[in-house]
Amino acid sequence: MSKTNIIEKNIALTQKFTHFLIQNPEFSTNTPKSGKYVIFSAEDEELNKENQIIVEEMEKSGSKVLKVKEEKGSPAIFHFI
Repeated sequence: MSKTNIIEKNIALTQKFTHFLIQNPEFSTNTPKSGKYVIFSAEDEELNKENQIIVEEMEKSGSKVLKVKEEKGSPAIFHFI
């Protein structure tokens, strides 16, 4: 998967997650206030493998990473993993 494709897919996931946060503000009030989010797809395993590599690189550099997983279905639902 090309870097451009990874970026485009992660932007789309981020848009879904942002919409979820707007619709479910209680989710964000119960989350850690610091850290970097990496979102995992409900269906795209190839993207998830790439995102796991990103997580590992971020953790090696000392960043706190919050992993969020999209659940299948509509509307989109997310949870921490």
